[in-house]
Amino acid sequence: MTITVKLSDEILNVIPAIDENAITGLIELGAKQMRIEQALTIFKEGKISIWRASRIAGLPLREMIAHAQARGFRPFTDDDMVAEELG
Repeated sequence: MTITVKLSDEILNVIPAIDENAITGLIELGAKQMRIEQALTIFKEGKISIWRASRIAGLPLREMIAHAQARGFRPFTDDDMVAEELG
């Protein structure tokens, strides 16, 4: 698939090397971060558990808890959630 994107000079100056791999890596990183942010937003609204947020974001539970804590959220975990993550 080919996608054309217009970037500002400011963004272009930040990219170390304008090549396909660098741009693909940036898009993949951005998409991953968007999934994390979306999952944390739904979690913060109380609609899902931190475990479910980790599944949406595609992260291990412990990593998702760390992301939540870094944003000041205090996610609740219980023994069942931990057992499901380890199982």
